[in-house]
Amino acid sequence: MKMEDILGTKKGIEALTDFLQASGAFTKTGLPRGEILAPIYDAGGEEEESEESDGEGAREEEEEEEEEEGEEDSNEGSDQEEE
Repeated sequence: MKMEDILGTKKGIEALTDFLQASGAFTKTGLPRGEILAPIYDAGGEEEESEESDGEGAREEEEEEEEEEGEEDSNEGSDQEEE
């Protein structure tokens, strides 16, 4: 079938759209997308702020983890000297 025939009609565009969604084409994993769910709000009615929304929280956590690892490394050295 020619591309003009597929994309030249409303029915053809809808069929192509359905195919692309069902096949997972143009997705990062190559798998079909999951169902889109409505957001869940807490009892207070406020939406929880995601760490990924601004990137700030994720960066701060990484820095804290690096600091903790640095402390553990320095403690390991002192333990070995005592033995």
